[in-house]
Amino acid sequence: MSVYFEHRGRTLWNVATRVGRLYYSAAAQLADLLDLPLGIEVPGDDTYQVDPDQFGRFAQGAFDYYCRSNHPTLHALLHGQLLVTLALADGIGRPVVPASPEGRSLLAEAAAHRRSMDTT
Repeated sequence: MSVYFEHRGRTLWNVATRVGRLYYSAAAQLADLLDLPLGIEVPGDDTYQVDPDQFGRFAQGAFDYYCRSNHPTLHALLHGQLLVTLALADGIGRPVVPASPEGRSLLAEAAAHRRSMDTT
């Protein structure tokens, strides 16, 4: 079984159901923590619709939050979440803007990760 993260009818990510649910749940919690809309709607059991404007703002906000922090545990908790978030944001044409060398390094890692999850 799998779920689909889609944008305008195009599949961005087709992933195992539990992995997709875990990503969505963690992203929703992070969006709540940052007081930002997530930009992902769940209209059905196996489809997640990504709103480019809202999700782009969420991705940039999460990325900035990560880059501003020097807390190693926060980085450990958010690292994988951000790789998927940044890959999805790039896939919908909303790449984040880095403000530091660390940010650029994370974007390069996310680009490599995106190739492993790209379904187009």
